[in-house]
Amino acid sequence: MSYLLFFYILLLFSFPLCSCLKNSDTIKCYKINQIYLYLLVIIFFLGFRGYVFSDWYWYWLYFKGTPSLRECSIIQLITNYSRRWEPGLLVCMSFVKIFTDSYEAFQVINFITNVFLFYIFIKDFKEDNLNLYLIVCFFLVYKGMQQEINILRNEKSILLFAISLKYIDRKQYIKYILLNLLGAIFHTSAFIYIAIMPFLKMRIPRKFFLCLIILGTGIYIINFPFLTLVLGLPIFGKFGRVAYLISLYSGGATRGLSFGFLERLFSSIIVFIYYDKILEKNTKYRKYINLFIFYMLVTFFCSELAVVYDRFSALFCISYWIIYPLIYSILSREKKYVFLIMFFLYGSLVMYEYDKLPNQRYDNLLFPHASMEERIEANKQVEKMFSK
Repeated sequence: MSYLLFFYILLLFSFPLCSCLKNSDTIKCYKINQIYLYLLVIIFFLGFRGYVFSDWYWYWLYFKGTPSLRECSIIQLITNYSRRWEPGLLVCMSFVKIFTDSYEAFQVINFITNVFLFYIFIKDFKEDNLNLYLIVCFFLVYKGMQQEINILRNEKSILLFAISLKYIDRKQYIKYILLNLLGAIFHTSAFIYIAIMPFLKMRIPRKFFLCLIILGTGIYIINFPFLTLVLGLPIFGKFGRVAYLISLYSGGATRGLSFGFLERLFSSIIVFIYYDKILEKNTKYRKYINLFIFYMLVTFFCSELAVVYDRFSALFCISYWIIYPLIYSILSREKKYVFLIMFFLYGSLVMYEYDKLPNQRYDNLLFPHASMEERIEANKQVEKMFSK
């Protein structure tokens, strides 16, 4: 099964195929089976994935060197084995090793835990008639699948942040902060979520949003070193050294009319068009518009440095997962068909790209698959490709 087939199956089962059924009990049974089938496909494909992408190797080494909680206390574990990573994933690995020393088993358990967290996040959108299955599809297409496979620490903190967002609307700010402090145990980038809380509550004028997009587009196209210039200002003091390093390491970076840029520009235009209608649906979606703005600020203004672009944009891509299904819910039937065709084409391209690199080609642990040694060699091939 390739990434493309996985995407097609999930997209197909994202819609009510029971419209031809008339018996209410039969429809209810179908919908329940639809949920189980969806979960089965996702867990089979992502939970039981082989040694795909690149970072599995480092997580495997980390798991191999982590003792079981039967052998030491949590305090001893964090003190002696935390090393350069945050302790959250370390404790999870150590707990799983009480029952098994298999990294593959840990991978499955970790993924099922993420599925549970993701469900807690999306279940609240059912009351607004958002298609929860479509949210899953957008999650997978917009960085979610890559996060699930390749950045295990970040994914936990991102999902905990997603869950915490509802507490802003309820003005339960302590719960919001506590959940993101828990996320910081998995990845320190979660502290950013605490820092941006006041901005998530703001109503940003539609015209100001448009100005940011126009300015960001111009900066991106002319390759203006915005991040280097800002961090080089005297007010940032020691960050001047950071600015120098950015200019040094981003010298070979290329920007311009890439497919990713065109997608972001298109998405910005769509959000601008439906800006007011999104807020009319429910004011709680203001947070997701603001997260979308943060995403565009990072991708347009900070793209001169790949590590900033990749790591920080991943923190805010949650906006895509909700905004697009929300827009779909308010479209007319004819426009919904156009929407789905465009998403089908874009999603197909994203999934096709995943299969192009030898270390990302999909295989499954339940079937004959590439060994660790073969995948390590594939990682080396990819490193050589990008070092040329």
